[in-house]
Parts: sequence; C-alpha cells; structure tokens
Amino acid sequence: MFELSFYSGHNSSFTIAEDGKILEVLDIERLIEIKNMGLAWFEPRFIHPAHGYKTVLNYFKKKYGVTKFDTVLCNYSDLKAFSNEFDSIYEFFNTKKVIPFWHQEGHAYNSFYQSPFDEAHVLSFDGGGDDGNYNYYKIDRKNGLTLLNKDGRSNIGEKYAYLGYHCDSIKQEQLPLQGMLVYPGKLMGLVGYGQVVEEYKDAIRNYYVGHHWNSEMRLDNYKKLQDALKLPVGDYKLNGQIEKDIVATSQFVFEEVFDKSLYENISDKESNLVLTGGCAMNILNNTRVAKTRPTFVSPNPDDRGLSLGFMLGHLKPEEPFDSTYIGPEPFDKETLSKYVHQYNAKPLRLRHLADELFLNHKIIGVVRGTMEHGARALGNRSILCHPSAPNMKDTLNAKVKNREYYRPFAPVVRLEDVNKYFEWEGETRWMSFCPRVRTAWRDRLKAITHVDGTARVQTVTREQNEWLYDLLTVIAYHYEVGVLLNTSFNIAGKPILNTYRDAIWMLENTQMDGVFLEDFYFSKGK
Repeated sequence: MFELSFYSGHNSSFTIAEDGKILEVLDIERLIEIKNMGLAWFEPRFIHPAHGYKTVLNYFKKKYGVTKFDTVLCNYSDLKAFSNEFDSIYEFFNTKKVIPFWHQEGHAYNSFYQSPFDEAHVLSFDGGGDDGNYNYYKIDRKNGLTLLNKDGRSNIGEKYAYLGYHCDSIKQEQLPLQGMLVYPGKLMGLVGYGQVVEEYKDAIRNYYVGHHWNSEMRLDNYKKLQDALKLPVGDYKLNGQIEKDIVATSQFVFEEVFDKSLYENISDKESNLVLTGGCAMNILNNTRVAKTRPTFVSPNPDDRGLSLGFMLGHLKPEEPFDSTYIGPEPFDKETLSKYVHQYNAKPLRLRHLADELFLNHKIIGVVRGTMEHGARALGNRSILCHPSAPNMKDTLNAKVKNREYYRPFAPVVRLEDVNKYFEWEGETRWMSFCPRVRTAWRDRLKAITHVDGTARVQTVTREQNEWLYDLLTVIAYHYEVGVLLNTSFNIAGKPILNTYRDAIWMLENTQMDGVFLEDFYFSKGK
C-alpha cells in the first residue's frame, strides 16, 4: 500500500510511503534544477503544473513500481489549485482518498515528529499560509495537535525579508518572491557587521507592525521607515555602516517581537518548545531561545518540509523520525562506472583524503548515498575543506562559491568534540544554531568563524553519518583540529546538486581540486 503527500507552493516536495514506512522525500527544485521551485499555485511558473506532477509520478513509478496510491495528502491550497488546473485530483493520482491539511499544521507535524519530545508547545511562524502566519499549538504523541492561538498582529518573516530589497550589499533576485526566500539568509550574515542603534529602534518597531501582503503595500511601509530614519528617497539603496546597523537593529526588533508574543502565549520556560515554519531558519533567534528553554528545530522547518509534515501528521510515528538523509540517490547513479573509467578515478582511504584536505589544502566536493532533505548540505552533498588554511574563506569564495563576503561558512565536528571548539553543549545536527567559537580557537578556525565570533555548527555521530564521522576522527588524530568547513555542493544560483554529471561539471569548470563520488576520488586534471 503506497501513500503520497505533496505541497505545491514554493519549495514544493513530495513524500512517498509504503505500508506506513516513509521511503523518500523528493524536493522538486533538485529534480527540476530550479531553486525554490514550486508547481500549481506558485507564480511565476517555470514549467506547466501537469508536466511537473507527471515528472514526479513517472519518477516514483520507475523507482518503486507504483501506479496508484491508497491515500493522497496535500495542503488545502493544493486542492483549490487542482480544481483550477485539472478535472479530478482523484483521477490524476489514481486514488480513492484525499486528505487535506492546513499549512501551519503541516509545519507543526513535521518538526514535532522529528523531535525527541513526547509532548511540546509548537510555534509555527512564517510569511503566511492558508491558516495564519504565527500559530501556537500544544501537541503530544498520544492526543495529537491542538491549536492554542493565532497571533495575527504582525508578519515578522515578511518584514525581515523585505529589507533585503533595499540593501546594496545583497545581490538582487529578478523575481520578487525569490527575493523573499533568499534574502533572509543573507541578512543574517550581514547582521554581524552592524550594531543595534537605539535611535533606529522605534522606527523599525513601527515598520514591523501589521501585515503588508503585496509589493505595493510593502514599499509603502518601507517608505514610512525611510522617512522616519531621514533616509534619501527614490531608488536609494541602504549602504555602508547605515545598512549594516539597520539590518542589525531589524534583527533586534525581530527578536523583541518574538519574545513578547512567546511570553504571552507560552510563559512556562520549562516546557518543551518546537520552532517551525520559515522563521525557524533564523539561527540567531534559535540560538538565543535555546539558551532559555528546551528547544528543537528540525532540518527542514520551512516549506520544503510540508509534504513530510502532512505524512508524519497522517502516520503519527511513536518514535522520532530522522529525515536528515531521506532524499533521493543521485538521479544518474547508473553512470558512476562510466565516469570512474573516463577519469581514471580511484578509491581513496580516509587518511589520504585527510591529507588532501589538511596537508595540501584541497577543496573537495562530495556526493555519497542519499541526499539531505532540507536547506543544508550535511556531508552527503557537501564541499569540504580545511578551516585553518590561510585565507580559505576568501579562496573558497573566489574559486568556487562566488558568494558575498559577509556570508559565513559552516563547520562540522564530532558531537563529542563540539564543546572543545564551541560554546555549546549537545547536538546541533542541522546547522540550526550558531554558538560562539571558543576564543582560543578563533585564529585557527578563521574560515568558519563569523565576524561576530559565532559559527553555524553541525555536529555528527558515527550512527548518523559513518563516513563523515570517521573522516573527522582521522583528521582529529593526525592534524589536531577535528573540524571541517562544510558548505553546500551546488552550481552558483542552482539548488544543491544531485547528479554525478553536475559534480564533474563543477570539477571541470571551477577551481575545485577534486570530487569524491561514492568511494571514488576524482582529482583535477586526471
């Protein structure tokens, strides 16, 4: 018996299960190779919805032999989209049962059922869904989900992201919605270069009040901020220290609004808290909150985790579900032997790989096993390099990533070593938190230490990722620094890659030094 869940908005994904076991989560952006890709009700459309859905169904048919589904799960907005585009959702998916979920409910189920908690409070907050944008829930594994409150006073996700349109330091996206999805991560990096300015606070507090659902309303609200701060008008872009200070003060107000709402709705600091929705990608806020109460953030709290959330809400697993590497194998996995022969690739022992990274300062891409589900590369679709090598951050940016100077790179470390290098106890498996790098290690770990002294840490155990853990063990033994720089393996402007073809393209067309495909090492020029 197969069951399917899907979400059609931006960061669309599909989750397939058989006999109650989740087999795979497929992110559309990685199949179609268009970042933040959506389907039926995502505008503008890059492909026709029917083509997108059929591509997915053909993929599952080829891989699992499935031609019909016992149950199909989706968002209420997906049902509306299907009524506009197709004759029948039942006929399209060859199913007799369709169960719809609300948007924020999907977020809540996704993150709670991945948490270690038996019961918790959940805050799901983002730029908005069909059931609100700032919802509080109580949930437990026996009795399910109960809505406590919808705080509709503000949309802090939308307000935070929109400042990115007016920042000179941020490369602008051509499509407005793409900007709202991309800018928040860049703004978080820029925050570290600014200072919270007392004189800016009231104006930015007023900017954060209310809802502004379209570009005209957002621009009008921003113009009021310009006027209050006595900034130039017209096409003026925030720049210099003013830009950085406004962004830092915006982060302060984001946290201030968050704290007020959270205390009003969940004053008990002893209760377990699950943060989810797109705003749970704000790792600065996550880190601060985690210091005050038991806090969990999943690897996929944004919309890419919704189809998984619908499925988890349907299945209600009794044990925590681990979605870290629940993505697909390389789409062209049958071509590996061809590339191995063509490039004379060789198996490489971990000691030799460690030498390449730490002795020769090589920049090496990795494609191994199933891919990560979520925004972060966590060792299976990563670029790895030496975090202590001189100028490694600048070298990596110039040779491969071509990113803005202010965006930090992340470290990966064995769980038992995290407190040695960082001011943190316990797991941070999915780069959801950014503890401070210990002062004694900042000079040696410059490439992963942000300007504010923090780092977006990934911890790993041998059970979670044996290959990556063993590589870190070899490095720690021979080179004394048991940390690697880990960034996503992707072609500029595209999602995390999932083909050997794209990995080889990166090797040949950037200044990467090698790629590690499964257990074979491909070096530059060979």
